[in-house]
Amino acid sequence: MMGRSSPPLFAQILGFEEYQVYRCPAGYETPLNHFGFAPGGRILLATHAAGGFLWDTSRGRMLASLGQKAINYAFFHPDELDLYAVTSYGLLRWPWRAAVEDSRLEINLGPPHCYPLSYGLGQGTFATETREVLIEHVGHLHRIHAGKPDSEALRPIDLQQDRMQLSSDGIWLAAWTRARNEIILMTRGDSKSDWQEAARFAGSAHFAFSPDCQMLITCWDHSYRFWSLESLAELDARRLPLNVSGPPDGPLACAPLPSQGRGTLLAVADGKFTIRLFEVETDPHVPHRLLATLESPSQFPTRSMEFNHDGSRLAVARSDQTLEVWNLRRIGLRLEPLGLQDQWPQWPEEFEPVIQLTLTPGEPNREIANHYWDLEDYTR
Repeated sequence: MMGRSSPPLFAQILGFEEYQVYRCPAGYETPLNHFGFAPGGRILLATHAAGGFLWDTSRGRMLASLGQKAINYAFFHPDELDLYAVTSYGLLRWPWRAAVEDSRLEINLGPPHCYPLSYGLGQGTFATETREVLIEHVGHLHRIHAGKPDSEALRPIDLQQDRMQLSSDGIWLAAWTRARNEIILMTRGDSKSDWQEAARFAGSAHFAFSPDCQMLITCWDHSYRFWSLESLAELDARRLPLNVSGPPDGPLACAPLPSQGRGTLLAVADGKFTIRLFEVETDPHVPHRLLATLESPSQFPTRSMEFNHDGSRLAVARSDQTLEVWNLRRIGLRLEPLGLQDQWPQWPEEFEPVIQLTLTPGEPNREIANHYWDLEDYTR
C-alpha cells in the first residue's frame, strides 16, 4: 500500500515483478551474515556460515553458489565490479569480466585471488566513495583500498564491536557493542588508519549513515533517531516513533532519492511484518513524507534491510533466512494507470538482458583458498 497525505491514497500492489522471495537451497539454514546488491542493482548476493549465493532479481533465479564455508562479509567493487569476500581464511577477490551477446549478459567471475591477510578475519565494511574496506581481526582493523593489495594498514582498536559501518565517504565509522548496547561513533584522525572516538549514543544494532553523510540514523526505545554528524546532536524534529506494540528497535536502510538529486529514501521496520518508506529532505525543518507501507505476506520478523545503489530495489531478510525483494521501480509503473505516479520516486528504465554467470576456479596466491572453495555454477 502507498500514500502521500493524510488520509493517504492506497493501492494494493503485489505480483512477481514487484515482490519476490528467495530461499537458500535445502541444507543451508544458517543465519545470513550479510547481503547486498551488485552495481547495477539487479544481482543479489547473500552470505552465511555455509557459503554464499547469487540471484538474478529480474528473472527470479539463482545464478551461482559461492562454496561451502563461512563468508562473513562480501561486496562488489563499484568500478571494476570484482567480488570480494571476507572469510576467516582470508580476503578473496573474484575478477569480473562481462560482455553482451545477443541481448544476453555473459559474466565470468574468477579465477579467485587471495590477499595476504592473517587467518581469523571477522566482519567487514566498505566505503563506496573512497573504495576502502575495513576488516576486523582480533582487536585490530585492517584497512585496504579495494583493488590495491599493497595498500594495507593496521589499526589497533579496543572495541568488541558486534556490527560496524563506514560512511560512504570513509570519514565516519559507527560500531555497535552488544555488551553495552551502545553505538560508538569514530572519525578519522590525521592518519588514514587512525580513528578517534567522537561520540557515544544509546542504540541497537540497527543504524545507517545517510547517503550524503550528514546524518547517522539509529533506532532505540521505539524511535528512529537522527543525529547530525556536524554537531553530534540529535535532530529532535526528525524523530520517527515506532509502533509501540512491536519490538523496541527495528532495522532500517537508506538510499539516495533518485530524481531530486538530494535527500534520502528511508525504509524502517514498523512492527514485525510492516515496512514504511519515507522521503527525508535535506532541510531538517521539512517533515518526512510517507511514501508507502509495505505489508509482507511473511509471518517471520524482519532481521535487516538493504537498498541497491539507487534505491530502486529493497531487500528484506526475515528470521526464517528468506530474502524478500521489493522492486520499487516496478511498483511505480503499476501506479501510472491510477494516476499516482507523481507521488512516487521515478527511476529510469532498466536494461535487463538474460544473465549467464560462470564462476571460474583457479590458483589463488594462498593454498588454503584453493581447496576452501567448492564452486558451483547453476547456469551450466
